Amino acid sequence: HVSTFDMRIFNSMTYNHARYVTGEMNYSGVNKTLTGNHLEGVPDWINRTGLELRFKKVTSTLQSSYVSKNFSDANNTVFDATGATGVVPSYQVWDWAFSYQFLQSYKISCGVNNLTNLLYFTRRINMYPGPGILPADGRTFYFSLGLKI
Repeated sequence: HVSTFDMRIFNSMTYNHARYVTGEMNYSGVNKTLTGNHLEGVPDWINRTGLELRFKKVTSTLQSSYVSKNFSDANNTVFDATGATGVVPSYQVWDWAFSYQFLQSYKISCGVNNLTNLLYFTRRINMYPGPGILPADGRTFYFSLGLKI
């Protein structure tokens, strides 16, 4: 007898201890050591976890994505009035997906990314259109119809 209900919990977690071992940088005419600084653009933690429920031909998935803070430059600048450098704050985004398979060859899929419409950013830039932050997408919806031949 094959079960018609299935529940799956999944997780993918990464820890990055990315630090400069040695080096210096000339910053505004002063040599500054980079030793021990975090590598720019590399968060310590990334965690993706979720729950998937399946019932017959229906699947629903709720997923959380967490990314810890990181620095936008090798100097590990916390704040800069221009916005081009500084901390990129941590964020946690929730996504939901749903699919239904019917008539053996058709599948309808839909979902919502950034379910809570969180305002966050993942990068800082110092060129066009900046300097400043590049905001992430707000809540987005998608829908698709698939045919398996």
